[in-house]
Amino acid sequence: DRGGETSSDGYVPTVPAETALRVLRRFCLYDSTSREDLATLCITRYNRYGEAAALLLKLLNNEEGGEFMSPNGTTRHELWLRFADVCIENPREARVAGGDFD
Repeated sequence: DRGGETSSDGYVPTVPAETALRVLRRFCLYDSTSREDLATLCITRYNRYGEAAALLLKLLNNEEGGEFMSPNGTTRHELWLRFADVCIENPREARVAGGDFD
């Protein structure tokens, strides 16, 4: 196992996007603090804006109760801004989050 290093022939092992997302989704079931990271990856790497909007909405609604605590130091206001950006820039995909933007 090379641990993701490049071999002498330039090959870099990759994981298909859908596989990576499935693993991350499963991990979020175990550790809900990873939802913010998954949402960020959905936006920046995988272009899954609907899923990102749904994850951000879950974070904002704080469905697990208690006070909101971001492991990355993101404030609630910053999450709202990120959610709004996703919804404004990708309204069709953001419908998955349950919002009607028409």
